Amino acid sequence: MGRFSSVNYQILEIQQLNLIMEKVMIETKIQWNKPEEVPPPFEKEILVLVGGQIYEGGVWSKYLKPLEVKISKEGPADVPSENSFDFDGFTSGRRNFMDCQFFLNELNGDDEDDPMGGWFSDAIVLWAESPFPGLIAIVDC
Repeated sequence: MGRFSSVNYQILEIQQLNLIMEKVMIETKIQWNKPEEVPPPFEKEILVLVGGQIYEGGVWSKYLKPLEVKISKEGPADVPSENSFDFDGFTSGRRNFMDCQFFLNELNGDDEDDPMGGWFSDAIVLWAESPFPGLIAIVDC
């Protein structure tokens, strides 16, 4: 009788575990935006697909890279005497978002080894609100 109740207890634990897993597994939909149509927010965790070209073996190849970033209000055009040159132009409506360059601060730190000094906002192909802010940087698949 003692063994039978132990088996029942184990089955009950597995059933409870399955119920918990069903609650945890949720469907996540991500709405991707084109930055030229809907400019991304500054200083907020977002997902981006950045695009570029690489030259390997005598051939140019295009590529996309997913990142979780925060877009800075500063960029390479800013100098100490003229802070936020592109940001001021963009927020005043004189410049389009895609005509500016802002620093993309990667939240998982991969840009430390980048010889180009990281990514800029004009490389964004698509962006989306981060469904789980901070999680991607922690998990770092």
